[in-house]
Amino acid sequence: MKRFARPSGLIRIGKALFRPPKLVEMRVGAPARILFIADVHLRKDHPEMAERVVSSCAKAAPDLILLGGDLAEYGEGLDVFLRALRGAFPLAPVCAVPGNNDDGILDGDRKAQAEVYAKYGAEYLCNEARRFTFCGCGVTVAGVEDAYTHTPSAEGLFFPEGSSEEDEDKNDYRILLSHAPHRFLLDAGADLMLCGHTHGGQINVLGLTCYLLPYEARYDYALLSGCRRFGKTLLLVSRGVGYSKYPVRVGADSEIHLIV
Repeated sequence: MKRFARPSGLIRIGKALFRPPKLVEMRVGAPARILFIADVHLRKDHPEMAERVVSSCAKAAPDLILLGGDLAEYGEGLDVFLRALRGAFPLAPVCAVPGNNDDGILDGDRKAQAEVYAKYGAEYLCNEARRFTFCGCGVTVAGVEDAYTHTPSAEGLFFPEGSSEEDEDKNDYRILLSHAPHRFLLDAGADLMLCGHTHGGQINVLGLTCYLLPYEARYDYALLSGCRRFGKTLLLVSRGVGYSKYPVRVGADSEIHLIV
């Protein structure tokens, strides 16, 4: 059932919340090594989590890094995290999308947020797409806006109006990056859809989470954690790293992903 999430781990409170996340390897036949990080929620009182997250990725050797939003809880935190990430991986392309908490940093100014990402050579995708080539294989990454305060749309990002069979990207591997796993985005035509936001429930008791509540249920999430195929699209929803609102994680271990 889409509103339930399989529990993972026990209880994390206090110092346990700031242990390095585990790196989960997913073998899906991707044409590149893709590192996916979401929901770090870096806080002023624990800036060391930026280095701890990056240290968990040390052996990943990614070709491409994708960031799923809600990386920091304060404006300078975005700089702190991106600086640590670039220190470890100076050459890999980086694409990111906004999260629902990102309106709370830099006064919700998307332009200012994009400028911070650009300072570290990262692309901030708000209903936009970018194309890369890895070992002769094309990869198109489309990123959409957050649905809490904006309108996410993948329309035309993979298949622009006027495109034809002769276009060079017709055989690309298509990745859709969205902060939250909205069901309607599964129709975009992606091979792989990467999301976060849910934290696996954050407080998950025998599969029961806050996503049973009408407030969250209205967003119609296709999955709360883990990996599942929906037609052509393989959907991966990360439990993320940090916490939101309440300093506790129950049955929802933190994680980052290496997709190969």
